[in-house]
Amino acid sequence: MRLIPIHPMNVELALRDVGKHIYAGLEYADSKYNYDDVISLVKAESLILWVVYNDDKQRAIGCLLTETIKYPQKQSLFIFLLGGEDFDEMMECFGELVEYAKGIKCDTIEFYGRPGWERRLRDFQFKKIHTVMSLELL
Repeated sequence: MRLIPIHPMNVELALRDVGKHIYAGLEYADSKYNYDDVISLVKAESLILWVVYNDDKQRAIGCLLTETIKYPQKQSLFIFLLGGEDFDEMMECFGELVEYAKGIKCDTIEFYGRPGWERRLRDFQFKKIHTVMSLELL
């Protein structure tokens, strides 16, 4: 299992394999972003597209999108979206993401998600620090 960062020039090629996972993840994005928005952010280098590649299956099994956020007192690697075929297989690459975050001087890794993610990420030492709630005004 490998985690491969995709250069913005190669995004279209990678999307053949992982575009469906981005579409699926955006169903839970509260209509804040659509697919084209996300791809534009990757091409503008605001987000990094990572492909999770399974060497045994010789194909991509998922992807994630990250953003580096600089707060006044710390820096965080934000997992913007995570999607794929098998969460457990994908998370075999989590150590690579941690090393990347440390390498760019991040203090934390953040992830916002629906309630089921809290349980899934607990094994990776994530802890719940906020609950996000929203009121639709339309």
